[in-house]
Amino acid sequence: MSVPEISIIIPTYNVEEYIEEALSSVLNQSFKQLEVIVIDDGSRDKTVEIIQSLQDERIKLYENGSNQGPAYSRNFGISKAKGTWIAFLDGDDWWDQERIKELLNFARIKEADMIFDDIFLIYDGHVSPYATQCQNYKEKLESSLNITPELLVELDLGMQPIIKRNLLEKKNIRFNDQLIFGEDYVFYLEVLCESNKCYFYNKPLYFYRQRGDSLTRQKTKRIQQLIQANRELLKHEKFQGNKKLINQLQGRMVRLSNLNLYYSFIEKIKEKDIKGIVKNIYLNPKVILILISRLPKVLKYRLGKFIKSRG
Repeated sequence: MSVPEISIIIPTYNVEEYIEEALSSVLNQSFKQLEVIVIDDGSRDKTVEIIQSLQDERIKLYENGSNQGPAYSRNFGISKAKGTWIAFLDGDDWWDQERIKELLNFARIKEADMIFDDIFLIYDGHVSPYATQCQNYKEKLESSLNITPELLVELDLGMQPIIKRNLLEKKNIRFNDQLIFGEDYVFYLEVLCESNKCYFYNKPLYFYRQRGDSLTRQKTKRIQQLIQANRELLKHEKFQGNKKLINQLQGRMVRLSNLNLYYSFIEKIKEKDIKGIVKNIYLNPKVILILISRLPKVLKYRLGKFIKSRG
């Protein structure tokens, strides 16, 4: 196989239901000069067996000896990559067939170090996406000559970009494998601090599957992990001279802390834990204000689900 233009890194863990669709969406890209680096993190289902059944020389499968987490797997993938560009795909997501071709073309036009597109959001088991991630921010994103660290934090965007590999190597940028969740946010913020050549491509080409981890307790746990990641960012030596970025990160900490209060309170309500509810209000009276402020969003979400169920 010739030297690939782009290396696709896919960490997997117990995704037997989804991995074939994910890999097929990569192997069927209209752009063919690619390699696929799959790092399985100790799956206990048939994930590895399914990957091995796909006969394509572009797939390189590695298996961690034990469960190490997605950050470790992505870092291992970076160390094995040979492409000029690097992209990441989660084992339960998939891509539009033209994604790599369009992003690489746009990257060449912009002479970019990093390009990210919009993301389709789709519930597991549903056929059609219910939204895109950037639909409320497109005007602001497009009006920027490039995407800055401050803008990323202000909009609190998730990213699934393609990145120049030599930038990661030259600046020694890697995922923080001490973080369980939010490690990708820290990683992309580091990239943005090292390059002012990151651009938004105004088209959703990535399909992000929202799986059944939407229980309130799990949301609370994830938000707490994001708070921990944000603390790491506030201490990061690369960011200390950027007062505007630090202010944005402090604002994000407030937003995450409020979300944590909200979901902790909702958890007590769902558990019908009267003592817990009273204690929550007593210790954090502002939870009532947070609850009231989120009411319009909750009602809009419930109404949307009701309309879809009737349609």
